[in-house]
Amino acid sequence: MGYRRDVALYLRFCDDLQMAVEATSLARWRTYLAQQTALSPHTINRRLAAVKRLLQEAAAQGYVEGARAEAFHRVAGVQVTALRARLKVTARTRITPGQMRQLCEAPDRTTVRGWRKNCGTGKKAELRLFLRAPPL
Repeated sequence: MGYRRDVALYLRFCDDLQMAVEATSLARWRTYLAQQTALSPHTINRRLAAVKRLLQEAAAQGYVEGARAEAFHRVAGVQVTALRARLKVTARTRITPGQMRQLCEAPDRTTVRGWRKNCGTGKKAELRLFLRAPPL
């Protein structure tokens, strides 16, 4: 769904199919996305990759010449560092190896096994209530 939408947005930007198969149009679209929108650099690069991949496949099947697909391939993406301000602050949360271990070893409290694993800490009464509760 994402790549299909990305290609449709590119075609809408180009207005006609003749313009859409020109690598300069892809470069202009990249500039437009970088300067006129607030999109993340990762989103911009994914959109460019969708169009490049479509042209590569079209060349492999003989719909366009290989030189044209190569020209599209040479259009560079945007630099993430240049648009760093657009990245979401919460996009990646760094955790320590100890925190990861703690997450992986935490019991699943939505299952009987998880509750049973946690019973060593005085939770037997809660386990009994859990077992008697009607299923969700």
